[in-house]
Amino acid sequence: MKQKALLNELENYVNLHLEFASKLKKNKETDLTAIPENGGWNVLQCIQHLNLYGEIYLKEFSNQLKKAPKISKDLDFKPSIFHQFLVKPMLPKQGMMKMKTFASKNPSVQGLTVQVIDSFIEQLNQFKGILSQAQQINLNKNNCKTTLPILKMNFGSTLAFVIYHNERHVQQARALLK
Repeated sequence: MKQKALLNELENYVNLHLEFASKLKKNKETDLTAIPENGGWNVLQCIQHLNLYGEIYLKEFSNQLKKAPKISKDLDFKPSIFHQFLVKPMLPKQGMMKMKTFASKNPSVQGLTVQVIDSFIEQLNQFKGILSQAQQINLNKNNCKTTLPILKMNFGSTLAFVIYHNERHVQQARALLK
């Protein structure tokens, strides 16, 4: 797969997430804060969870972009060795594996308002900027720190991981509104 193809795929996800977030703002706050019968997160908790991760990864991507040398051609994207085990499984699918979240990224139900959606939209727009800038660097290099201190992945795999993670929880939020 070429880098440009990966970045286009990720940009499509971000555009879909922006569209979803804009529509979310039209819902009643009671629908967004309703606790599901299964005891899981409500819609705003799903979005706040993404905001918590977005803060970390947007900073990391910005730092990596500042020091990355520019390229002039579309290179082949070579996923990191963890791509198959961590990145791909992040995409939602039938019978997908449940994953435990870190306590620090487990959003409290207390104090969440529709402002959470505004923050998410702002972060998504920042991700669009990151994707645009990423077209000028080698995605196979510039190892990014992850929230697992011992794990680093190349820029492209880390970017895919975060956006696939967003997709997973956007789907979760969407299902809660049905």
